[in-house]
Amino acid sequence: MELNLNELQIDALKEIGNIGAGNAATALSQLINKKVDMSVPQLDILEFSDMIKRVGNEDDEVVAVLLKVFGDIQGNILFLVKNEEAQKFFDTLMFGFSNINEEMFYSMFQEIGNILGNSYLNAVSQITNLSLLLFHQ
Repeated sequence: MELNLNELQIDALKEIGNIGAGNAATALSQLINKKVDMSVPQLDILEFSDMIKRVGNEDDEVVAVLLKVFGDIQGNILFLVKNEEAQKFFDTLMFGFSNINEEMFYSMFQEIGNILGNSYLNAVSQITNLSLLLFHQ
């Protein structure tokens, strides 16, 4: 994908992403009532097919939540967590009570994706004055 951005535009996108990710990390911290550490988000413009290589191995099993962004701009937010990390996260939220069926497990991650996605988009919306809405699939 050919997208020519100057350094100022790239810095602006990084800063918006950093603030959005910070809001999402705060929401997650409040949800699990634990401190959440966050690394500085990285901005890369890639083909969709190259994204998987960036996230991990194509053989890795992950839990994924895809959120569609509508409004003044359209796009997607993809929330990925490796299965073993998802299980640890689930155990933390359920206080070790993990005798829950698979449907409940995935439903919980859908809701977490919604919370994080909305926190992220709210920050982006406030900074940019864009009207942005989420729809999950």
